[in-house]
Parts: sequence; C-alpha cells; structure tokens
Amino acid sequence: MLRSGLYSRQMRIALVGLLLCGALPAAARAQQVNKQRDDNRNFATTVSNPCNGDQVAVQGRQQTRTEQSANRFRFRSHTDGDGTGTPSQAQYNYQDINESEVVTTATTFSSEFQEREHLIRQGKNRANPTAADDFFRKVRNKFVVTNGNVTTDRTEDRTECK
Repeated sequence: MLRSGLYSRQMRIALVGLLLCGALPAAARAQQVNKQRDDNRNFATTVSNPCNGDQVAVQGRQQTRTEQSANRFRFRSHTDGDGTGTPSQAQYNYQDINESEVVTTATTFSSEFQEREHLIRQGKNRANPTAADDFFRKVRNKFVVTNGNVTTDRTEDRTECK
C-alpha cells in the first residue's frame, strides 16, 4: 500500500459517514437540509514508490469536498504535488483522487469508495530513459446491504509500474 496512513484516514472518514447516514434519515425528516463543505490546504507527506524503491518527499495542495444530505454522505479529495525521490534524486509529480459515498434508505445501505493514485517521474527523455518507475494504483470498493442481506461486496486493488 502506497500511503497506508492516508488510506486508513479515508476509511475512517467513510466509517464516520456510515454512522452519520444511520442517523440522517430521522434527522432529515425534521429538516431537509443539504450541507456542503470545501477545503483547500497545503500538504506534505512521504510517498513510497514500489516500482523503484524511492521515498518521495511530496509537497502540494489538497482540495476536499464533503457533502451531506438526508440520506447521503459524500467525500471527495484531490491531492496534487511535486517531490524529490531518495535515493535517486529524481523529480516526481504526485496525484491522488478519491471519492467515498454512503447512501442509506429504509431498506438499503450502500457504501462505495474509489481512489486513483499516480506517482510519475519527471524529466524522462531519450538521453535519460527509465523503464517501469511510474506508479499507478486504482482501488475500488462497493458494499450494499438490502433488507438486512449483503447483496454486493466487491473490492478491486490494481497496481502497475510503467
């Protein structure tokens, strides 16, 4: 896993969303209000590149949006930054986009999570070729319960070095 700390944070956010959605239908009957919160902040982290072993110190911006309505909780995040790899001293561009959504009704509960993560080495050319040092990851999870029975439980986690 490339960023287990942020991934587990995202899972905690999704779990909080699950808890919120459990309480939302009753609260929503009293007041139909949609809430949205946007945040844009600087971030710094270290990202591992499993394709070549580099540890990349990344700095950049993270934009998040949280939406909450009667029976839906949605969290979206886009992280974009640049960094330097150790020991290679290569320059990298980092992108991480993820979305979480929880929807609940009287009979159905669904949770969906998707993340795309890219760590791409900059400065490649014919004089300085590098093979398979760009990291790409896609994670997708869907879980649905209908009338108390699990009807969908699917997880995909694909990684690739290009």
